[in-house]
Amino acid sequence: MKKDKLKSWDARYFLVPFILLIIIYSVITYTIVINRIEERYGSFEEQAIGIADSYSQALVYAHDAQYTITNILNEKLTIVNKAITMIDGHEDVEVLERLAEDLKLDEISLYNREGEIIYSNFPDFIGWKVYEGHPIDAFMKSDEPTMVEDIRRDVISGVYKKYAYIKNEDGSFIQIGELAEVVHELVGQFEFQQLVDIIASKDDIEYVAFIDNNFDVLASSTLDSVGKTIVDDDYRGRMESNNFSVERVEFNGQDVLQTSVPIYHDDEQHGILNISWSTKKVDDEVRSLVSESLKQFFVLFVFMLGILYYAYRKNKSNVEIAFYDKLTGLPNEEYLMEYLDGLIETTDENKAIILINTRNFKTLNMTYGYAYGNQIIAEIAQKLRGSLRNEDRLFRFNADRFVLVVNWYETRDELVDLVENIFEIFRKESLVISEYQYVNVEFGIVEL
Repeated sequence: MKKDKLKSWDARYFLVPFILLIIIYSVITYTIVINRIEERYGSFEEQAIGIADSYSQALVYAHDAQYTITNILNEKLTIVNKAITMIDGHEDVEVLERLAEDLKLDEISLYNREGEIIYSNFPDFIGWKVYEGHPIDAFMKSDEPTMVEDIRRDVISGVYKKYAYIKNEDGSFIQIGELAEVVHELVGQFEFQQLVDIIASKDDIEYVAFIDNNFDVLASSTLDSVGKTIVDDDYRGRMESNNFSVERVEFNGQDVLQTSVPIYHDDEQHGILNISWSTKKVDDEVRSLVSESLKQFFVLFVFMLGILYYAYRKNKSNVEIAFYDKLTGLPNEEYLMEYLDGLIETTDENKAIILINTRNFKTLNMTYGYAYGNQIIAEIAQKLRGSLRNEDRLFRFNADRFVLVVNWYETRDELVDLVENIFEIFRKESLVISEYQYVNVEFGIVEL
């Protein structure tokens, strides 16, 4: 049995295009968001590569400069040491103090062959003797005529210095010392750490490190990681693959965008520059982009929903015009024909059609006019609706005829009883407009 055309509508004509448009817009919006995020990540990659390019030579030359300057310092200390041995009176304390001042040295000490200080520009040092295991002890026992140490803490004064030694023919030797601060000041402008600190001072950069080919951290914006060796296999793999892609990782308990760029000089890789950016700016941009997209999606959704509702109302209006009687609101003859076609094809129960004909309606029209007759027809339709079962359907067939489709009954007596009930409406209840009027009616019954 067909449903009321006003209560049923084909979703394919409304929902399918609506859903398709929503899906298409969602895919487009998602693609735009993903592309924007990838573009932002790409800008980080370009920025990292740009930073690496701008500092690559400085980072490479820093290593070379430190090596060269260290050699120069070593040579200077050795030359100065030899020069002292050729100065008359260098065994005099006052002369040593004057030499240290003129040569801008912190310490000049003379040791005998037993390793005891016998002269020094620091009188308090006189009498101190080298003990076994001390760095000087190894020099005394070796055949090397000279030695230059790395910076170390002096066991007497506790001050960090860089020392150089030269032996005399009798086994005695001279020691000169340069303060560590002086050495650092000389090479400081070339240090990796200073370059790394400059990079780390840029906006949004959370972490910078320069890592050599042995995965040792030579310089870092986090000082406690300097000197450590990278042991993470995944991180090592990313460094060895020379992959410039930006990855989201966790650093010091917060998310960062990290990339590693190899530093080359003369086609030789000298290390990796590791740079990490804060994700806050990117996350804010993504949230803003998603928020704007959702707002646009909501506006589009409401707009399309409005179009869908308008189309539905327009469709309903067209259905009303095509299939419903304007005066009574009942389905019309066109609807009846379509309804009966479907009913005949699918019927598997007792069904019947009852024709209701008002015999004296034309007389009423001629006597009182068509407007009056329309009011009578509207009142008849209202009375008939109130007397029918829910499963039955009432149609206005033409001007003064109605058709009742009975969708189920058991015996013919039920049809007769139904007709009698309808007849009572016309026989007992008057249809009043401005005065009492009685409408004669006749019925015809066809069983399906």
